[in-house]
Amino acid sequence: MARVLITIPDKLLKQVDRRAKAEYETRSGYIREKLHEDRESISGPFTAVYQKRKNWYIGWVEELPGVNTQGKTLRETKDNLKDALSLILAVNRAIARQETSGKVIREPLISRAK
Repeated sequence: MARVLITIPDKLLKQVDRRAKAEYETRSGYIREKLHEDRESISGPFTAVYQKRKNWYIGWVEELPGVNTQGKTLRETKDNLKDALSLILAVNRAIARQETSGKVIREPLISRAK
């Protein structure tokens, strides 16, 4: 399994930990489950940026701060970045649903930005 670094604000991380403790043994177990559930629901397109730095490649998503990763090969970095994007979207979605109360409308949103 690849190592993926995602940046989650402290407030959100505390909520993830509470949810993980209630439903899973570990934070990573919770995140892995959410990644599996939401992997196919990623919409975009997003812009991936890759850069070679010495013996590593780094990658990030231009439109979403905090979605970044690294790898020893470009292929590994691309795979890691897809995982990082999936993770951050899954965690943010889970937290938003947990915090939402009352009747809400959820619908796909397609950006007009080019």
